[in-house]
Amino acid sequence: LISLFARGGTGGNGFDAFGAGGAGGSVTLDQRGTVEASGTGTPAISLLSQGGAAGLRGGTTTSRGGTSRDRMALDAGGVGGTVTASIAASAWVVTTGANAPALIAASNGGNGGNADANTSTYYGSNGGAGGTVRVTNDGHVIAFGEGASAIVLQSVGGTGGRGAGGAFTSAAAGAPGGNGGTVSAVNTGEVWTFGSYGFGILAQSVGGAGGQGASAAFGSG
Repeated sequence: LISLFARGGTGGNGFDAFGAGGAGGSVTLDQRGTVEASGTGTPAISLLSQGGAAGLRGGTTTSRGGTSRDRMALDAGGVGGTVTASIAASAWVVTTGANAPALIAASNGGNGGNADANTSTYYGSNGGAGGTVRVTNDGHVIAFGEGASAIVLQSVGGTGGRGAGGAFTSAAAGAPGGNGGTVSAVNTGEVWTFGSYGFGILAQSVGGAGGQGASAAFGSG
């Protein structure tokens, strides 16, 4: 098995601003030999760059906050890094387990920070963008199991943070999710799947969900 990952750190907590999540680093693989895996859900090659989440709350339990509207992008989740895989003509990448892709390469943005205040002047921060994912296959990539795809590429943006709100105030909107990045696959080799519901090459770029808007309440009587 081969598993390579780079992960950005989680941002710190603050009052007037979140700590932004750290960026995921670049991940690169040049595969020339044979690698096999035989467990359910176990890929032969797994490559991941993960952006860190922004600070999850603002201030302390007695002095809560979030980030200001003009800092929603600055205090965002970290971006995913570039993930690159090259499979040489001499290489064999094989899995035999159910739901076990032979090769999965992913770059994900970190989630935005949630506002934690009883006022509409504090906002969550944006989700980080997914990074670029590139796979070039000149070799032999084979998945035998049910639901197992041969090559999976994913770039997924992080979820936006939750806005602040409370009683006797308006509520801030949730923050935008991060964009999905560019995914590309070039295949001049052999790609085989033998189980049901498996794709030869599955490439996905998915934007992150927007953050939840906060509730506001007013009562009388």
